[in-house]
Amino acid sequence: MDPPAGVLVSQRSRSTAVVAPSPERPSTPALLTAGEVAALLAVPESWVRRETRANRLPHVQLGRYRRYRHEDIEAFAAERTRGPVPGPRPGGRPRV
Repeated sequence: MDPPAGVLVSQRSRSTAVVAPSPERPSTPALLTAGEVAALLAVPESWVRRETRANRLPHVQLGRYRRYRHEDIEAFAAERTRGPVPGPRPGGRPRV
């Protein structure tokens, strides 16, 4: 059974300790793996890894490991949003 949110479990002693966010140490989400980013963006994991190697996807390098901040991935996706621009149509005719 998994412990409730905000509870850390030591792997050695299996004891639990409640860790509450504080102003000195705000609660920060864990870093994402390439597989989690792929699921979030609905793309293949190979695409995430390729874009990371090309430095086109924001990531954190931890030795040989690459991890991703959730807010960076959301910003990356938002910057690439495309689609129709709301407003009047070219030529001045109103939309029907």
